[in-house]
Amino acid sequence: MSDTPRRIVHRPLPHDSAAAQVTGEAVYVDDIPEPAGTLEIHLARAPWTHAELLALDLEPVRRTPGVVCALGAADIPGINDIGPTHRHDDPVFAEGQVMFWGQPLFAVAAERLETAREAAARARIEARPLPP
Repeated sequence: MSDTPRRIVHRPLPHDSAAAQVTGEAVYVDDIPEPAGTLEIHLARAPWTHAELLALDLEPVRRTPGVVCALGAADIPGINDIGPTHRHDDPVFAEGQVMFWGQPLFAVAAERLETAREAAARARIEARPLPP
C-alpha cells in the first residue's frame, strides 16, 4: 500500500483563500457594488405555525412610494409550486393555508430594502390560527 494518503491526511494544509482573508484582501459579496437600478426584495413570512389564510390584500403595499411590485400566490401565472418533483406540494407562497412558521406569504420589490420592509407591514392579512 502506498503511503501517499498519509502525506495529506491529518496534516494541516493552507486553504486557498486563507491569505486573502487574513490580510483583508478578500472580496466578499457585500463588497461588490450593486448595478444602478438594482431592486431590493423583502420576503414577508407567516408568523403562525399553522393557519387558514382567509385574506391577503397587497394593494396598500403596492401603493407605497418606492415599491415597484408586490407578488403573492394570486399573482403567479400557472402553478404555485417551486418543488422539483412536480407533485405540487411546495408552494412558492402560502395559498389558503399556512403550513409552517416562516412560510413565505408574498414578496415586495422596492428601490430600498427598508422601503420594502415597511411596505410589507402595510399588507392586510386575515388568518385563523389552527392547531399545530
